[in-house]
Amino acid sequence: MQSSSLTMEQVKKIRSSMIGYKATDEHLRLFDYAWGANDPEAALAYLNEIPADQRNAYLANMISGLASENPQAAIEHFNSLDPESQAAIRPRFLEGLVDNEIALATDYLYQSSNLEKHDWRPMDTLAREIERDQGLDSTLAWAADLPEGALRSNAWSAAYAVWAKQDPQAAVKSFVEMPQSSDRDQAINGFISAFAHEDGDLATDWAAQITNPAMREAAMIRAGRQYFAQDQEAATQWFSASGLPQSAWAQLTNLK
Repeated sequence: MQSSSLTMEQVKKIRSSMIGYKATDEHLRLFDYAWGANDPEAALAYLNEIPADQRNAYLANMISGLASENPQAAIEHFNSLDPESQAAIRPRFLEGLVDNEIALATDYLYQSSNLEKHDWRPMDTLAREIERDQGLDSTLAWAADLPEGALRSNAWSAAYAVWAKQDPQAAVKSFVEMPQSSDRDQAINGFISAFAHEDGDLATDWAAQITNPAMREAAMIRAGRQYFAQDQEAATQWFSASGLPQSAWAQLTNLK
């Protein structure tokens, strides 16, 4: 890819041969990433030629490499996409920005987020990409340093969701030792998101410890839904004493 003598036609032929020989998704991911990183103009131009059934996979792979070396070009292309396409490739796009610089990826989300119509998913995705790239400790430190507000809360919650999957006992020990605070609420909220499907009973107990009323109710419903899927009789008894409004019952029992 870094060879100055390698033409776009040759790159396309190599890629077509890889597909013909049943290259794995991982091999194509690396190839497309390298093309986006090393020859962004040709890699972007190929979007006009690639077969429709390959386009989304290629775009996700390529934009990651493009963002790692030419983040402004990647951002401009990402912003030109429709919301559905953005949602499909956002994890790979943010992965590439993280490969370039975590601060750059963070700044992008702060600049592009509409807090009046807040969507927690992009920051959740970024936190998970940082954890994959830098590890949990670095992700927690990064989240703790963000300015107070909704995006920081999303990042903190996402970091604890990752921690809950890796080591739930350590995650619990961490927030048990926290004073009552928004951070503690978000830590428990993230833990519940990741752990409720493992133990709905325990998750409902922790959800009740959240001090923010709206967050507590949402977390209890989310945990209660998993609890009901695991043990309907026990969850029914729990609900009767939970203090949740009767209208929440339909949300708990709708298992579709």
